[in-house]
Amino acid sequence: MTEPDADTAFAALHGHKYARLTTFRKNGEGVASAMWFALEGGQLYIATPANTGKVKRLRNDPRALIAPSNASGVARGAEVGVRAHILPVTEHARARTALKRKYGFLARFTHLMARLRRTTVTYIRVVSAA
Repeated sequence: MTEPDADTAFAALHGHKYARLTTFRKNGEGVASAMWFALEGGQLYIATPANTGKVKRLRNDPRALIAPSNASGVARGAEVGVRAHILPVTEHARARTALKRKYGFLARFTHLMARLRRTTVTYIRVVSAA
């Protein structure tokens, strides 16, 4: 995992296991979710089932907020404005590898369970809004 430096938008996430990703409904209302994340090459990657609300919201509006959080989604730092993009299947391997590197066995187990349940997983790349 590439460690963030103090100058990046993701520096506040250093040392945290979860990030709170807030996506926006069409009416502007924010919806927050606690997510595992991995930093790689100045970009942040997240995995989520393809049929979740956050994926639908990001298709409509890539604006998002990110903050370090606990597993329940309670923010542990300031939110930062970002842009989140759903990755094409051809780019899933890099995101999956970054998450496996950070979370090890837990990421592998989660991925296996998704496959057994026939859940389609999609990956999101988060970049600084600046």
